[in-house]
Amino acid sequence: MAWVANDLRLMASGPNAGFAEIVIPAVHAGSSIIPGKVNPSLADCLDMICFNIVGNDVLVAMAAQAGQFELKVMLPGMTKNAAESPYWVLESSRDLESMETGISFGNLF
Repeated sequence: MAWVANDLRLMASGPNAGFAEIVIPAVHAGSSIIPGKVNPSLADCLDMICFNIVGNDVLVAMAAQAGQFELKVMLPGMTKNAAESPYWVLESSRDLESMETGISFGNLF
């Protein structure tokens, strides 16, 4: 999803110096300096969520390595992060869907 969000952000960059191939829906006010610019807030949010999910995976892996013998002292942290990631995937897919439904083509010529 991070890859898709990054591609959408790049394709929507503009309106003057970027690609401006697509127009993403405005979530909040854009730039006061660049008229017509739409901030890619949902794409940024998706990136942050994806990075959080990767961090959860790293935490679970490192906590599993830290257990001595059969003592799983890190189990609460592992459980929290392993249970949190599917929720974030579901929520971020809804954000991505709402962004994709509002996309329109930019002025190519």
